[in-house]
Amino acid sequence: MNAKHFKLIKFKNMKTKLLATLILTTIFGMIITLTSTFSSSTAHSAYASTGGSPGGKTNSPGDGANCTGCHNGTINNPSVFTMQIGSAGLSGGYVPGQTYTIAAGVSGTTSAKIGFEATAEADANNAKTGTIVITDATRTKTENGGTAATHTAAGTVASAGANAWSFDWTAPSAGTGDVTFYAAFNVTDGAGTGLGNSSGDQIFTRSFQVSEATPAGIEDLTNNSSFNTYPNPVVSHVNINSTEAITKVEIFNTSGQMIYAGNESNKIDLSKQAAGIYFVGVTIDSQLSIQKIIKK
Repeated sequence: MNAKHFKLIKFKNMKTKLLATLILTTIFGMIITLTSTFSSSTAHSAYASTGGSPGGKTNSPGDGANCTGCHNGTINNPSVFTMQIGSAGLSGGYVPGQTYTIAAGVSGTTSAKIGFEATAEADANNAKTGTIVITDATRTKTENGGTAATHTAAGTVASAGANAWSFDWTAPSAGTGDVTFYAAFNVTDGAGTGLGNSSGDQIFTRSFQVSEATPAGIEDLTNNSSFNTYPNPVVSHVNINSTEAITKVEIFNTSGQMIYAGNESNKIDLSKQAAGIYFVGVTIDSQLSIQKIIKK
């Protein structure tokens, strides 16, 4: 074998080794990139949701989840903290279509970062209801398709052991019925990054229920009912029971529209009616009595 032939073989071997090295380097780099991406998306730290809840973490029946899905620890551990969500304007119930200011807050902590998520659901079917309106875009934003309010990065900063947020909520249409607001709060320990470091976070939930305001003149008639309705809430049919003879049955929606009139008292079909509040009026011995029912 001459020298020229030897150099050619050596060059080819070097080229093969170089190519193999480049391939292995590329594959190794891809593995590192994929591993880093996977780790960053699955490791939940105390600040994993600094920019806001991922949505659906309010502990409501409709969400079925809370912050413990991303932060270690037991929900609602005994604490001296105070959590609240509510609205003074809703003390008498909500008027359909009217807008109210909802406030949520935490106090009594030493945490430097606190986050939250809040939503509203109709009790009849646990569906999101009403409209969330952001009034402080610096500290709050919507999440979960606009059905919840949560913090922004700027909105996590606590001051003097407390943090609070507010947003507006426009009440749903008439007939929605009782509504419950749900909120989850994450009081972080400020431990930095890493899955193990989120174990010091403390998760709390609160809720409050509001009723749809009863049309004027109807509430007074519901107090002296001489009959019973069942089941209530109603799924498809409602039955009326009375020890006295019923001469007339009328059912109205919250807009005052009559949806049924007759003298039947058993299996009155409401299956085609929308979920919400209805009023059953029963005439017995020329006396009208009214009861409120909820249609799921």
